[in-house]
Formats: sequence, structure tokens, C-alpha cells
Amino acid sequence: MKAEKKYLQLLLSVSVMLLSSFSVMSAAPDGHGTVNLSGEIIDSACSIGTDSLDQTIDMGMVPVSLLRQSGRAPPKSFNIELYDCTVVHQSSRDLLSPRSFQMIFEGPQNGDYFTVEGEARGVQLALFNSQGTLIKPGEPMAEDKMFSTPNRSAVLNYELQLVADNKPFKIGTYHTLIGFKLEYY
Repeated sequence: MKAEKKYLQLLLSVSVMLLSSFSVMSAAPDGHGTVNLSGEIIDSACSIGTDSLDQTIDMGMVPVSLLRQSGRAPPKSFNIELYDCTVVHQSSRDLLSPRSFQMIFEGPQNGDYFTVEGEARGVQLALFNSQGTLIKPGEPMAEDKMFSTPNRSAVLNYELQLVADNKPFKIGTYHTLIGFKLEYY
């Protein structure tokens, strides 16, 4: 049985080598050939700057007395850089004027706020755009940025703010993960 198996493997190996050499010998003898290419032209979203893709925002140490007194900590700014944005007129699809787009921020939530995990209790995160409008988790937020030519780029500015959630405070560390996506319409 083992001898038959080795013989079969050897026979298959020789057959593959013979077929391979036959295909090489049957190649065009006059030195001509073809290369097949394929691709796709797409209407893509903006490229997101590499420094904007994965960010860590240090909210700092916040005294519980500040949260008790004002219900919020000082905001922390961050931004998302967009570049090489497609500039397309919606009706004709010509490169004429900017399309509209919206940002959607997603993560663990409690109503209009993002929740945190960890030892700390009694707090949640509020997210605001550059006009001070509260951004609700999972809800599209239309952006009014126009892309400058020639580089068709924009910087979107946001603020995160630790706010009280009307539950008893517990000191400790906290963290959360908030994702974002850019959608054209």
C-alpha cells in the first residue's frame, strides 16, 4: 500500500512536470505575448489622514469636586483631516462642485451621550462639532465643509467633554472607544 502511494505521488509529480514543460514548449515561438489588465474607476470618499485614523485623547485628571459643582469637565479638542476628496456635481457627475457628506460617530451610548467603562462612575462623554452642536451617537451629522482646490482637503474639528450622568460619582480610571465613518450623499 505504501509503495503504491509513493508510486502514485511520483506519477502525479512527473505528470505535472510534463504538462508544465509542454505548456512552455507551446508558447508563441516568435517572442510575442499579451498582458491582460483590469481595474475600476470609482467615486471614492475622501482619504482620511493617517494621524486621524486612530487617535488617543487624554482627557486628563478631573477633580470630582469640579464635576459635582459644574457637571462637566473642560472639553478636549481633536480633529479629523480629510484629503483628496472627490469633488463631484451630483446631477452630472462632472468634476464641478462639492458633494455633501456626513460623519457618523458610533460607540457605547446612553441616550445622547457616549458611555465609559472602567472604575469611574457617574460620568459620560459628550461630543460636539466645531459649531458647538451636540453629536448624538449613531446619528448622521451633516458637515458643511467645502473642499479647497487644488488639494480638496478639509479639517473637521470636534470636542469631547466629560459630563455627569446624574448617578453617584466614583473615582477611578475610565475609557471608551468611539468610531467614526464618513458617508457621501
